[in-house]
Amino acid sequence: MARSSGTALALALALAAALFARPARADEASAAEQVKLEVTVLQVSDQPGESDPRSERFDRLLRGQIPYQSLAVIDSHEREVPVNEVWTVALPTSRSLQIRPLEADDGKGSLLSLDVEESVQGDFRVRRGQPLVVGGPRFGDGRLVVVVDME
Repeated sequence: MARSSGTALALALALAAALFARPARADEASAAEQVKLEVTVLQVSDQPGESDPRSERFDRLLRGQIPYQSLAVIDSHEREVPVNEVWTVALPTSRSLQIRPLEADDGKGSLLSLDVEESVQGDFRVRRGQPLVVGGPRFGDGRLVVVVDME
């Protein structure tokens, strides 16, 4: 009789361990889901200016979408951001950009929650090679434009 109660206790402990191990694995899986993002802050202006060689890619992206005479790269950041973690990027206007991945890339892109302080707020699906372009606040003699891209 002692042997069968010991076996029952061992089975109960094994079952309890298996039940408690599942949530930990699920938490580890979602913690491991990360989205590699690149945020580039640009300044577009109606004033003519020298060509910034770092802005060639963005000029091809923006030409025809946003009217401007000159384009300059102000800042660029890269980071792997875990799903549901907020990444705050300071803008040169003393405002900030907050990005929170809601879903990792599922083949259709990543779902990102984006908030440019006192400007744009929303959830956007971003795909590799199809960056999200967001108009920002006035800056200097032009405006800021934020480009969010997945790598």
